[in-house]
Amino acid sequence: LDKPLNTNESQVGIDMGIKYFMVTSDGEFVENPRFLEKQLKKLRIEQRKLSRKYNKNIKAQSKNFYKQAKVVAMLYKKVTNARKDFLHKASTYLAKEYGIVYHEDLRITNMVKSNLSRHINDVSWGTFFKILAYKTKVVRVNPAYTSQKCSSCGHTCKENRVTQSIFKCVACGHEENADLNAAYNILKLGASSVDANVGH
Repeated sequence: LDKPLNTNESQVGIDMGIKYFMVTSDGEFVENPRFLEKQLKKLRIEQRKLSRKYNKNIKAQSKNFYKQAKVVAMLYKKVTNARKDFLHKASTYLAKEYGIVYHEDLRITNMVKSNLSRHINDVSWGTFFKILAYKTKVVRVNPAYTSQKCSSCGHTCKENRVTQSIFKCVACGHEENADLNAAYNILKLGASSVDANVGH
């Protein structure tokens, strides 16, 4: 891993997601590359081939079985390497631009038990946070209500979240992309928190 890249005082809040890998409080939308999802069809085909070559009645499998197992393993390795490269590039970009990055203190182990588990594992937020924390300062903030709070007036209620992508405050009428609104809230919450957990 690289050493921390800067000591500047610029700050940013980032909201992690599934549709977008992250949205920054500076208005940048980073697409989710969906590395595993793009290979799933091919992986299923190759894994079915592997299953057909497996003989449960013998200990030593055929050469064709091991050859096919290598094909499957290489596909997974391709996904892993592409994801790792993306995470390093995304974290390096943030580290070069910002001295402090604020993100939600997500309970990822609990989240992967949901029906979004495959998607959450594919984006590898936990690995990304670890890499990022090595390259620049990070502050983890309480994720409670960041998606329901209006970044303009502060009114908080679930009705503000019209859809997964649209935020419209029922109090002041402020309308914003929901992820961008959350990123604004994360930035404000992190910047004002004196008890924030700061890493480097």
